[in-house]
Amino acid sequence: METYRLLNIVLLESEFKRGKKSLNEKDLNFAINIEKDLKEKNLYIALIVTLRDISENEGLFIKIKMLGVFEMVNSNALSVEDFSRINAPAIIFPFVREHVSSLTLKAGLEPIFLPPINFVELSKNNK
Repeated sequence: METYRLLNIVLLESEFKRGKKSLNEKDLNFAINIEKDLKEKNLYIALIVTLRDISENEGLFIKIKMLGVFEMVNSNALSVEDFSRINAPAIIFPFVREHVSSLTLKAGLEPIFLPPINFVELSKNNK
């Protein structure tokens, strides 16, 4: 078991495409993926969030990839697997939410506020 200390959160990728049609938030497909890499005492968790207009309008596409860098410190806390699926994404996600709302606002759209995510439930559903 390990405990973790946040070293950095880095924006790795930000892709934005806006169509000519108006946007209806109800037509957005929202997906989350998590990538994990462990090197020595550092754990790298990439949170990838994709928003895609699934209507015929094809009005919007956003893909954000944020990387959280965590240092592992010996202790009796969480396994790497649990931390990677639940805690690390929960720490990184507010930064993704802020980036999406800021990006859409700067694009002249109504800002999109992603809903909070319960990563414990998401992890249970994806097992």
